[in-house]
Amino acid sequence: MNGWIKLHRKILEWDWYTDPNTMRLFIHLLLKANCEPGEWRGYKIMPGQLITSLRTLTRESRLSEREVRTALTKLKSTNELSLQTTSQFSIITICNWEDYQQQNSSERQTKRQTARQTNDNKQEDKKKEDNKYNAFYDYQLTLSYEYLGKYPEAKKDVDSYKKFVDWLFGANGFKVIDVLGNIVETRKSNLLRLEKQLSFLNYTKLKSDAMGNVMPIFEAMENWGKLKERKDFYKTAITFLKNTKK
Repeated sequence: MNGWIKLHRKILEWDWYTDPNTMRLFIHLLLKANCEPGEWRGYKIMPGQLITSLRTLTRESRLSEREVRTALTKLKSTNELSLQTTSQFSIITICNWEDYQQQNSSERQTKRQTARQTNDNKQEDKKKEDNKYNAFYDYQLTLSYEYLGKYPEAKKDVDSYKKFVDWLFGANGFKVIDVLGNIVETRKSNLLRLEKQLSFLNYTKLKSDAMGNVMPIFEAMENWGKLKERKDFYKTAITFLKNTKK
């Protein structure tokens, strides 16, 4: 990592300056934070933010896991930083990044406008994506109920598909735990990022191929590092199923 950061002498008056572990971790976070907007695995990372985990911070700072947890708790308590968590990592935001870096008013205004526009675009894209997938699964559930009306023996498949859809959208308590070990929210499945989602018909095919035990396949896909490279839910699931049979 190249470049440098600014560190104002006012930090000498900071509450945590005389706390060695908290000071050490905070300086480390300042050094690791993005200086420019970036993207990682589909996540927008703005200046003053970094992607990390408890294990990574422990290794990089040479502090113990307990010391890192304590330091993060202290920094959160005085609003020095905030945490946004997924199942695999956390995005840490240094709340007063611009103040620490002493940008002039023109730079600050330009970057704020860029950040605001990026955030607005991200929220709008997310809203459109959510609406698209909500509509898709609403339609597929309607089809499944119509199918059940014609074939009552398909009740197990219809009920199973409904549970699968609930799982995708977090209705079954899809928990997110932050780097401090706290449950912070329920979230939607990463599988909703796939461009082509799983229809009721393909779900029943997959369920039959998997001898009814289809959820372990979805759970394995959920945390797969190369998921972003895939587009088709059904084809990806078939690939996982074949691999489990080897």
